[in-house]
Amino acid sequence: MTDNNLVFKSPIELLGNIFENPTFGAVLARAGVGKTAFLVQIAIDGLLKGKKTLHVTIGDSLEKASLWYEEAFKSIAGISGIKWRDAEAVFEGFLPKRFIMAFKAERFGMSIFMERLFELIQQNIFRPDLVIIDGFSFNNEAKELEEFKKFAEEKKLQIWFALLTHRSKKMPDISSEGLKTFEKVVLLKPDNVVNVEILKGILDKDKKLILDPSTMLLTKG
Repeated sequence: MTDNNLVFKSPIELLGNIFENPTFGAVLARAGVGKTAFLVQIAIDGLLKGKKTLHVTIGDSLEKASLWYEEAFKSIAGISGIKWRDAEAVFEGFLPKRFIMAFKAERFGMSIFMERLFELIQQNIFRPDLVIIDGFSFNNEAKELEEFKKFAEEKKLQIWFALLTHRSKKMPDISSEGLKTFEKVVLLKPDNVVNVEILKGILDKDKKLILDPSTMLLTKG
C-alpha cells in the first residue's frame, strides 16, 4: 500500500479487501487476547486507503488508544522495511482523519452512541467512513445491533466491533440472534499463540493466521 512513495504492508490485507462491500463486522475475543491490536490494524488499513476513521474505546483512555495506533504503525513500518523517521510523517498525516471517542464501560450504550455519532455527522464535526467499536460486552442485544446496522447502512459506514466474551461463559453461537446481525465474524482464539479463526463472511476460511507474539500483527501461521 503506497503513501507518499512509501509502500506499507498492511497485515489486514491477508483477509482480502475487507472494505470491498459495506461491512458490519465483529471480532470475538476474551479480555487481553488481542482484540484492540486487531481492530487498530483494521483502522490503519482503512486510514492507508483514505478512510476517515472513528475509534470508540470503551473502558480505556484516549491516551491508551492513541498509543496503540503509534505502536502498531511502528511495527507495520518495520515489517515494510521503512524507518520510523520516514513513516512518522505519514502517521501524523493520519491524525486529522482519525477521531477517538472514549466511554466509561458503565455509561456506554448503543442508543447513546448513535446519538453522539449522529451529532458528529450533523454538525459536520467529523464524518467517518469507518467506525471501530472496541470493548463492547456482548449480551446478545440483537435489537440494538439491528438498529445500529440500519443507521450504518443509511450513512454508508463500515463498522467493526470487538465483542468481549467472558472466560466463564460459553462462546456465543454464530447462529445466535445477535451474531446473525454481523456479515463478517472473526474469533481470536488463544493457544500457544493467538489463532485468528474466520467464522463468517471472509472467503478463505481455511487460511492459517495468527497474531505475531512480538508485534501482535496479523501474519500467516
